[in-house]
Amino acid sequence: MFDTYRLGDIVADMTVVEPVVRNADMVIMDAAAIKRSEMSFDNNHNPNGFDGREICSIARYSGISNQVASFGLYELGENLTESSAMLVGQILWYFIEGVNFRINEDFSNDTQFTRYVVPLEEMDLVFKKSLRSERWWIEVPNFLNINTKSKRQTLLPCTYADYIDACNQKIPERWLRARLKNEGKF
Repeated sequence: MFDTYRLGDIVADMTVVEPVVRNADMVIMDAAAIKRSEMSFDNNHNPNGFDGREICSIARYSGISNQVASFGLYELGENLTESSAMLVGQILWYFIEGVNFRINEDFSNDTQFTRYVVPLEEMDLVFKKSLRSERWWIEVPNFLNINTKSKRQTLLPCTYADYIDACNQKIPERWLRARLKNEGKF
């Protein structure tokens, strides 16, 4: 039930990372996920991975998330080059900048959201867009006959692209996995 994304998909559209980290309590970055030409140290032999701009974007998205309480960059190794140390500093700076720009969303106040209902063949999908941050969520119904922690609908972070897909009759994968989990099928 974990969200997985291929490197190429993330690099093609960095915004797909934002809803994932928005729902995270902690973000752990492994320095080996950064390509060697950007982050050179003894243990990193990876020719592929994120470049400096991409890893800093992920760090900023992590900082913007109100839910992230712990952030770390691990497996740095002992012999960082000067440029690698500078990149580590930039990653941390972008995370802190994101924290500075956090926006608290008040889900109890419906006037702070625009509600969009997308009719599909079998059901309606309900999206909410924040008027403050312009971030998107999709409602995942909770089935009361299933023993879950929450007895109300869950708001799952999503992207505008998920909304457009739903308008084109394509159910977002994250929503489908969350629904199956709520139904007890996973």
